[in-house]
Amino acid sequence: DWYIINEIAHNNDACFYKSCYMQLARGKKLKMGPIWDFDTSFGWKVFDSYKYDEESYKEMYVINTTWYRRLFEDKSFAEKVYERYLHFYKHKSDIIENIDYNYNYLRYSIKEMNNIWFERDYEQLTHDEILQLYKDEVQELKNYVSKRMDFLKLELENISKFGYIPKSI
Repeated sequence: DWYIINEIAHNNDACFYKSCYMQLARGKKLKMGPIWDFDTSFGWKVFDSYKYDEESYKEMYVINTTWYRRLFEDKSFAEKVYERYLHFYKHKSDIIENIDYNYNYLRYSIKEMNNIWFERDYEQLTHDEILQLYKDEVQELKNYVSKRMDFLKLELENISKFGYIPKSI
């Protein structure tokens, strides 16, 4: 699940440079997690001055880390990842609906959030203009997630069937 969620998100911070943790309880299996640090994900490129790249949904990303590249060499692992991915894919509409739910829940606090965290000058904009900007960005996120999940379905299916692993990042 850790891999799948981070691959769907195209999470730059999931490539074992930083922000990756594992847990090992005595007598238990090694677990990835917690899942966190998504400030450079869903099309935002950390290594390119935080620019948005709407075409990045077409790239396999986390799979190209040394850790996951090696795991995907095992055909049974690749098959299990694809099988598990299909669970997420079947719930794609639920994921999109959850984005809408959170949009509606958070929309009234967006101006204050922007005043605290962003350098953009929102003081000159009306509340309705700020809400429209927020709504537009949420729509971009939903579009990105939808296209990304469709792309990953085909890629992970090919990997599980043919053992093809995309070129390194």
